[in-house]
Amino acid sequence: MKYSICSTVYNNAPRLRASLDSILRYINPKEFEIVVVDSKSTDGTLEILQEYAHKFPNFKIIVKKCTRGRGRQIAFENSSGEYIIPVDLDTIYLPQWWELIKAYEKWEGRGKYALQAIYSGIYPRHLLEKVGGWKDLQYAEDFDLWWRLIEIDAFKWYPLITGENWEEKEPEKRQAKNIFKLIYRKYLKERDIFRGKPQYTLKLRLKEVRKWSTTVSYYGFWIPIVTLARVKSIVEGIKRRDAQKDIERWFENYINMNIKGKMDYTSTPFPQVYITKWALYVKKLVLYENQLRPTFFSDNISREVV
Repeated sequence: MKYSICSTVYNNAPRLRASLDSILRYINPKEFEIVVVDSKSTDGTLEILQEYAHKFPNFKIIVKKCTRGRGRQIAFENSSGEYIIPVDLDTIYLPQWWELIKAYEKWEGRGKYALQAIYSGIYPRHLLEKVGGWKDLQYAEDFDLWWRLIEIDAFKWYPLITGENWEEKEPEKRQAKNIFKLIYRKYLKERDIFRGKPQYTLKLRLKEVRKWSTTVSYYGFWIPIVTLARVKSIVEGIKRRDAQKDIERWFENYINMNIKGKMDYTSTPFPQVYITKWALYVKKLVLYENQLRPTFFSDNISREVV
């Protein structure tokens, strides 16, 4: 098997069929396998997955309560493909998703680099094995993986939008049944932000939270939760990374796959306090793409920002 499409899912019945159909319309099920880890859904998600497993012989389901990162890793460990294609089953995939796969097939960097676009990517199995795959994180599990691949010079990114992601109007109602579970999920998210995005300091994260939280919730809820999460990351020995250096390094790993479609240069995985620097690099990248500058790093713009 050359390609394994891997995913993890929890309580996503309303969107699941549309997402799976958007994938299956492009691939030959005999040449691809699909591996999905269901985190013990309770809304009919598993039954829908079983319908597809009956139709397609290369459709594998694993039921295990787990975090999103652990679910991705379990799917990977139970796959057989030379290349792993992670997908989100709350996303409707566009023709650009299939074009990305075809472009990767012809790319000279195939096998040497993992390639990440918006909502999907392609990862050589040997590279995932080399860096240890996905960690047991509920949030930021992808970003954590990307940096481990960057550290061994095995990652490229291309901001092509390959799908349309569904944003649940009441996401917490779907995921948490009571206030205690909701609080715990908020803590897990903050904990994993510090684990998976070590560019954050406590001050930076609280500064972001303050922008969208009310005064009462900020002082009564968010400061204790975020502080506890940061302390946890310190106890675990998570070392902070230099965000300014990481942003430059991130852009050094940009690749143009020359696929027609919408691009998203605005989505930044870094702390929002660095949005000015991110915007400057985006501007420089666009100029480079339009061949208005001979090389992407022909001048140093880091002096222009914080």
